[in-house]
Amino acid sequence: MMLLNSKLQVLIRSYCIQNRPSSAADLHFFSNMSSFEDVLETVSLAKEQHGKRQKHQRRISPKVLLSAKQRLFPAKNNLKSCNSFEMLHTCIKDLLLNPKILGLGELYFYDTALRIGAYLNLLPEKVYLHSGTRIGAKKLGIDWKKESLDPAIFPEPFKALKPYEIEDFLCIYKDTFEKKDVSRRRDLSCP
Repeated sequence: MMLLNSKLQVLIRSYCIQNRPSSAADLHFFSNMSSFEDVLETVSLAKEQHGKRQKHQRRISPKVLLSAKQRLFPAKNNLKSCNSFEMLHTCIKDLLLNPKILGLGELYFYDTALRIGAYLNLLPEKVYLHSGTRIGAKKLGIDWKKESLDPAIFPEPFKALKPYEIEDFLCIYKDTFEKKDVSRRRDLSCP
C-alpha cells in the first residue's frame, strides 16, 4: 500500500472548490441548450457559453473546426441515437478520423463528446485519457497507455470525483504531483 500523502488530498479538495463549479457550469450550459443542432454548432466549433473558443481548442484553426462541423452535422441522427458516452465518443472519433481531419486529436474528440453527452444526458463512466491526462496518470503509476480507465483503479481519494472530474483533475494538476504523491486515504470528501 502506498504511503498516505496529504498533498493529493489537498489537490483534490482544491479541485472541488476551485475547478468543479466551472466544470459543472460548462456541462449545465450544454445540457440546457435549446436544440441538438445548437449544441452541435457550438461544440463542433469549440465554443463555450460566452461564444469564445474553448481554452483546450484555442490552437485549432477555424478552418479545421469548420471541417469538423461539416463532418459532424450530417451524422447528427447517428450521434443523437447513441445510448452511452462510450458509443458517442467512438462515433465522434470515427467520424473525424475517417478520413482524418489534420489538427484534431484525442482532446477534441473527448471534449466534443463530453459536451454533446451533457445535452444527451450521457456522461462518461470511465476516465478518458489524452495528452494532459496521460501525464497525470503516468505520474500516479497508472496505465497511461490506454484510451480509457476504470475509475476504480485510481487511489481512494479519487472516489470523491466523477470520471469526467478525474480527467479534468489529472489535466489541471498533472505538474503538481509525482508518483510518490499517491494517497490511499478513505475519508476524503468534496463539498
